[in-house]
Order: sequence, then C-alpha cells, then structure tokens
Amino acid sequence: MQPYRFRSWLRAQLPQAAAEQIPKGKDCGQGHHEWYLSEDRLWGCYHCVQTTKESPWSSIQWARLRMRAIYTDLAFMAASDLPPGEFHEIRLGYRHELDQLEHVVSSSVAGQGSLPDPELALTS
Repeated sequence: MQPYRFRSWLRAQLPQAAAEQIPKGKDCGQGHHEWYLSEDRLWGCYHCVQTTKESPWSSIQWARLRMRAIYTDLAFMAASDLPPGEFHEIRLGYRHELDQLEHVVSSSVAGQGSLPDPELALTS
C-alpha cells in the first residue's frame, strides 16, 4: 500500500472539524504522490505536505486530466435541471478549450492512430 493512503481515506470519512486534526503525512516518496494545483499556484500532494512549483504532469497528462474534468462537468450538467439554453451556452464555452486540448493530445500521439485513454491514472 502507498504511504498515507489510509490517513487520507480516514480524513475523507470524518466531519471536517475532526479531519483537520489528522495532519497530512511528511513525504509519500518518489513515485507515490498524487498531485493537485492549489490556490497559490503550487502543486500539492493529496496525501503528504510536499509541494512543488514545477508541474508534475507532462502537457499530455494535464490535457487528459482537464478533458476528463470537462466531460464530467458536462455529464453532470446534462443530468441536472439546467434550462436547455443555459446548458447549450456552457457547452459552447467549453468547446474552444476542448479543441485546444484535443490538439495537444493528438499532436503528442501523432502517428499512433487514436487518442490515448483519458481514464489513465495521473500519478507520479
């Protein structure tokens, strides 16, 4: 098992006030971090206190992750009670970003014949 995963699971199960009493671990170690971009433009690990200013993801990994987030948002909105016109406007707003992301992904895998699987795990 990777370091600190039980601690992260426990924090997610508890009410926020209790979860805040369980600190993050010291360092997951090379190859075990799972990163997110924090508000202050630092990348932080979900499980330990390590941060970095450098993106831990390649451009293709970032594009895959962002595409998956957009598709998840769109699926959620499609299932919600948004008025059809409002959903259409949101979808159009995402279209330009998706076109750019698809270009990043397709140019990175040129000659492979298909886009990479967006469900691949993005850990480092």
